[in-house]
Amino acid sequence: MTRRPTQPLQPNLHRTSRGFAGEKRLALHAEAIEGGGVADHDEDRTLLLLRALDRARAPALPFHRRAGAVGDIARLRVKGYDWRQDQEKCDDAADHRDGATMDLRAHFLRLAASHGAGPATAQRWWDELEARYSGPDRHYHTLEHIGEMLALLPHADETLLAAVWFHDAVYGGRANEEESAALARTALTELGFSSPSIDAVEAMILATKSHDPASVPPGTHAFLDADLAILGSDRERYRRYIEQVRQEYAHVPEAFFRGARAAILDGFLARPRIYATDEFFTRFEEKARENIRWELSS
Repeated sequence: MTRRPTQPLQPNLHRTSRGFAGEKRLALHAEAIEGGGVADHDEDRTLLLLRALDRARAPALPFHRRAGAVGDIARLRVKGYDWRQDQEKCDDAADHRDGATMDLRAHFLRLAASHGAGPATAQRWWDELEARYSGPDRHYHTLEHIGEMLALLPHADETLLAAVWFHDAVYGGRANEEESAALARTALTELGFSSPSIDAVEAMILATKSHDPASVPPGTHAFLDADLAILGSDRERYRRYIEQVRQEYAHVPEAFFRGARAAILDGFLARPRIYATDEFFTRFEEKARENIRWELSS
């Protein structure tokens, strides 16, 4: 790789904890931002791309530099490769393995900037979503839930990711899908999404009323599967999920709540399969059915 002098770059501690740091790698990462060098090997190419992504989401950077980094990523070409076409190697793999450690603010701002939204507009909608998902009435349908879904969808396109971000934006222990879909339409229009993408996001959000795979656009079944993945979580997480949902419906009498929830769970058990995609079916189906039967019997 041809290098030019560059200022030393301080390690990103979040990335360091996942093993991507080191003097050589930091130097390569710096060149991705400074524009120097050409990668001769796949490893070097991946490192350049990873560093560009790091800059876009690094919490330590001022917002205007973080947003501007998205443009750097879009312009970055190494031996003719585009980062979007090399996603399996350069995506936020470490973050997507653990929704709890994902930088959700940076994730949303990248998504907004990818459609041309200005920093002020992107920040305003992040503030709106953060406030909604952090409300005192939220216990399960929080940013944790959003992070868990995003962690399961590392290679999803921007339309599906937008549906994740807005599908529970309006919530209060009652039907909210129409209001969430309306809010998504307003926000995504301001953020520069196309009309077909907005229509698809609206359809995905409305489909969460029934979680019927037939009600979502083709190719978006993973969205519903990710929303239901909590059913197939480990027992400790599933138990906490049950408690969180009950807290959100604290205003509902116990007998009515248990009856309504049992009807929903029985409906899932009656389906030939809970998860539409093979990936989620293989990973979560058996455990989901086990968890549901355990809850119904307890």
